[in-house]
Amino acid sequence: MGIISLVYSVISFLLELWVFILFIGQVYFEIIYKFLFPPEPKSLDDEIILITGAASGIGRQIALQIAAKARVKLVLWDVDKNGTLDLAGDLKRIGVEAFTYHVDLTQRSQIIEAAAKVRQDVGDVSMIINNAGVAYPQPFLESSRKPRNLELIFKTNVFAHQYIIGEFLSRMLELRKGHIVTVASALSFSSTAYLADYIASKHGIHGMIETLKDELARDPFQPDIKFTTAFPYFTNTTITGYNNATLVRRYPFSFPMLETSAVARYIVDGIRTNKEFVYCPGYLRGFLILSSLLPTKIVRAAKRLFTYELEMDRTYFETIASTPIPAPNDPIPSPPPTPAKNGLAKHKPLVPPRVPVQPGS
Repeated sequence: MGIISLVYSVISFLLELWVFILFIGQVYFEIIYKFLFPPEPKSLDDEIILITGAASGIGRQIALQIAAKARVKLVLWDVDKNGTLDLAGDLKRIGVEAFTYHVDLTQRSQIIEAAAKVRQDVGDVSMIINNAGVAYPQPFLESSRKPRNLELIFKTNVFAHQYIIGEFLSRMLELRKGHIVTVASALSFSSTAYLADYIASKHGIHGMIETLKDELARDPFQPDIKFTTAFPYFTNTTITGYNNATLVRRYPFSFPMLETSAVARYIVDGIRTNKEFVYCPGYLRGFLILSSLLPTKIVRAAKRLFTYELEMDRTYFETIASTPIPAPNDPIPSPPPTPAKNGLAKHKPLVPPRVPVQPGS
């Protein structure tokens, strides 16, 4: 009986292996076919699209670019109430319905309450664009000593994603369709000094989405839930304007900083063509593949030569010990000044403010 069972297992394995090899060929045939004959971008007409972090930066540009291409209902979430109202006014002037909600994504209760209001006021959300994110450049040990910023980063960049998806995914599964868009970061695969907590959150959200995709792949009803995850390189948003840190690169022609409109264009095009992964810029994917094959020392040297690095103001290290720890319920202050045209704001020896930023790095 043991020998028969073993022979049966071997035969079953070989048959499954053959089917697997055929499946590989099928997948690559589909990839080549789509490359040679790109599908027509899908229409977004009549979609109800939720965008977080919509008041400024990448989120604002995504809203404007979607509005220019389709008759949709846009649901705008942000902690910046005035920013969302301004955007809603711009959208209504071009004939697009916009619904604004003041939501602090670090508070799960506000997410649940806002989701209920959206279902009542607008209807069933058919697409989620989780764009909002925060970052606070600081040394690793400082982040560990004062974990308040660490907690805010994970509440916004990871926990909020799961809570928001959880609020709307059940209905998507009932309708057997939907689209979940995640704005992650090029740093979901890489690293840079003084952003350990932010980078950990971006690795985390990428892993969470991949796990959710694996779960839905096992759903016997096979709902048509699309996923698009974007990985933008350093983008000219408020993350480049911190007073205690400066983004620097050795040569101005290597890996230029992206503008929010360009990143949004990559993302919207990816949504309309149902791309699973969107790299901003497109050649970033090749760089990431190459870096995974090279020794760590070479990758580190290449980053210093070709890409941006974050440098902390020396005075920051001298003053950091005397900086009070923010109280848990402190209000989030206004955003820092708009970065200079080259994307690098003038830096001052101040402690990093608790400011929402777009996740474009």
